[in-house]
Amino acid sequence: MEKILLFNTKDTEKLKKLVLPMHIKVVTIDSADYKKTIGELVKLNADKTSTDNPFTGNIPDESLMLFCNIPDQKMDKILLNIRKNNIQITYKAILTPFNSNWTVLRLFLEMEREHKAYLSAKNNNNT
Repeated sequence: MEKILLFNTKDTEKLKKLVLPMHIKVVTIDSADYKKTIGELVKLNADKTSTDNPFTGNIPDESLMLFCNIPDQKMDKILLNIRKNNIQITYKAILTPFNSNWTVLRLFLEMEREHKAYLSAKNNNNT
């Protein structure tokens, strides 16, 4: 099933309207579920998730959008429309067999690490 998981996003309704014609399910993940693995969250069918053992720590300030089983053509269209509509999402990721075993917090940390590495490489190329 084509699905987008949203973490700590402000423009959730805009995003839902944007992908509605593409028949993609959008699920907003509550911070209480940040201890769960990405794979567990992808399998949930509810519009919102819940947990018996909620995460209660500090949540990241950044937002994250995770594409799950979205064909490249649709993903490109979504990303273009996000830019056109000035929707701010800090990190965008794709579900992989590798990251499906990570918790949400681990995915955030990895995205932050990759972003810092990208900025460092970009700065080194400009000097």
